[in-house]
Amino acid sequence: MQRNPMSPAAKKKKILKFIRWFLYSLLFSCLAVALFVAYVVLAIISNVDQRNVKVEGIVMDENTNQRLTNTAVVIYSDRFMSDRGTQNYDSYQGADTFYLKTDHRGYYSVSIDYTNYIIIRVEKDNYKDYFCWYHPPRGLVA
Repeated sequence: MQRNPMSPAAKKKKILKFIRWFLYSLLFSCLAVALFVAYVVLAIISNVDQRNVKVEGIVMDENTNQRLTNTAVVIYSDRFMSDRGTQNYDSYQGADTFYLKTDHRGYYSVSIDYTNYIIIRVEKDNYKDYFCWYHPPRGLVA
């Protein structure tokens, strides 16, 4: 039995097909690596505590738009920085709770040294408790 030798044009076509497949595979691999690197960078950036965050606001009755004085505001703050000064970006290591009261204008304010996630709880007699979840905006970390 005699083999049919490939013509030079068929060999060239087969080689070009292989080169095209190789280049597409290389392009796909580079794209996959770039997406993975972007994912890792974004995950690290999102797990950074923000420093010197000021939480402030005015508590108002939603029906009358009147400011509510002497209203309890509880702020729960989670952070990656532990109380000992170590950090672990896999889970929150430290937590702070701030108990505030609104002033005669319904205003409250607190400064937080390190935070990544904040829950604000507003409590007043004859009112339904109000909760608000907040991530401080990400900026450049110095």
